Amino acid sequence: MSSNEPYPGTQAVLRALTLLKTFTDEKPELNLIELAQAVDLNKTTAYRLLTALESEGLITRTPDADAYRLGSEAIALGSRAVRANSLHKVCRPELERLAAQTKETATIEVLSDDQSLTLDEISGSYVVGVSRYIGTRWPLHATSTGKILLAYLSPAGQDKLLAGPLTAYTPQTITSLTSLRQELATVCEQG
Repeated sequence: MSSNEPYPGTQAVLRALTLLKTFTDEKPELNLIELAQAVDLNKTTAYRLLTALESEGLITRTPDADAYRLGSEAIALGSRAVRANSLHKVCRPELERLAAQTKETATIEVLSDDQSLTLDEISGSYVVGVSRYIGTRWPLHATSTGKILLAYLSPAGQDKLLAGPLTAYTPQTITSLTSLRQELATVCEQG
């Protein structure tokens, strides 16, 4: 049994899930060749898996049929997952109160792998505001919430999550590990 297949007979399931995870905000539509290459499958295997996912509504073809994108069942599953999340249920009333009181957008975000994942959001009443979109992932070093999540991890936990390069997303993004560690110390001091 390989390390990629924790249980016998799950290889096809893992491959199909990997195909689904290939779609991103930056690349919401991908063609067969792009998908096959992204998950290191031959086109025939990728096509069979995509056909199965399409039959279940998890992906759909674009109107010109040249590419695929996530389907309505993927949206429905994601929505059900958010509503069933116990943290979402507990935090929702507080988010509503916070957004009403501050007139700012309020979010609940959690650490997910090496990113911040938005679980819920209540828009504030200000015309200009930030919208995170439920289900969106953000790099930890590049957002205020990500820095809060990082700041309260152990040094070993921080080291693990900050092992790679710190990409700049805006001119204000901290890209120096030393500067980021100073910022995290400030976050802990200020609470």
